Amino acid sequence: MERIAAAAPDPAARIHVFVDGPRDPAWNMAVDDALLELRQEGAIAGTWVRLFGWVPAAVSIGRLQAPEAELDLAALRAAAVPVVRRSTGGKAVYHANELTYSLIGGVPDPTWGDNLHDTYRRVSDLLIAALARLGIAATYAPRRPGRSGSAAGDLAAACFAVAYGHELVHAGRKICGSAQRRLTRSFLQHGSLLLGPEQAEVARFLRIRGDRAALARRLAQDTIDVSAAAARQIEAGEMAACFCAVLRARFGARMVEPGALPGPVLAAALRRRPMVQVDLDLEPRAPGPAGAPLAER
Repeated sequence: MERIAAAAPDPAARIHVFVDGPRDPAWNMAVDDALLELRQEGAIAGTWVRLFGWVPAAVSIGRLQAPEAELDLAALRAAAVPVVRRSTGGKAVYHANELTYSLIGGVPDPTWGDNLHDTYRRVSDLLIAALARLGIAATYAPRRPGRSGSAAGDLAAACFAVAYGHELVHAGRKICGSAQRRLTRSFLQHGSLLLGPEQAEVARFLRIRGDRAALARRLAQDTIDVSAAAARQIEAGEMAACFCAVLRARFGARMVEPGALPGPVLAAALRRRPMVQVDLDLEPRAPGPAGAPLAER
């Protein structure tokens, strides 16, 4: 198989960063799946980082979620909000005003560690440094999150309802959600840095028994966006520039022109694009058990 990027002796030369800007939801997930697949096969080498947004706004669900059990498909259809499935695990995310990152590397990897916990910590350390450039002090969430009452059940399908120990908080409120999938020779980590308060709108699209407005307020209380934490408006470009600056300073990362993905990546993404789209005409069914393991967002 043809290799797209040969492994270099210096790990710094092997980090490729794409600031992609707003993209179609299905295309976003398809490209990340393609990179994970090709990294697993050995067709590409090194680390591949994408920073992107979503047009139109969309909901993504975790690899193991059942949309017909956990989402209000009728509400999504009425609002014309598309749904896509991530290769990573975890729960539903409403992608509107945010900067999303994806990072694909090897297993094991000299830069990102030998196991899931090492990788989470090393990537999160970069996010902490990027937020610090905006004057925002982010820390790791408590290792044992807790939630009780009706909100626990009603928001169990939402990513930002709970902050796990590998995720980031500011002033005790979740500011970034992350998820990871590990294969035998590659891993993919996704994360969302909130830039505005729109994440609370995910309550509109969950299958719940309680008061949607109350649940949205509860979710808003437990999260904080980058703009609120910085006390000024932070746009996606500024947040991406901070992340890129950290990657360049620590690793000498190579910045790649938007849309300059290698041909085999584009071909694999086109093949995978239909697979990540979720059918909103599924028949609703009863939700399953709540909860998400540590490895999932």
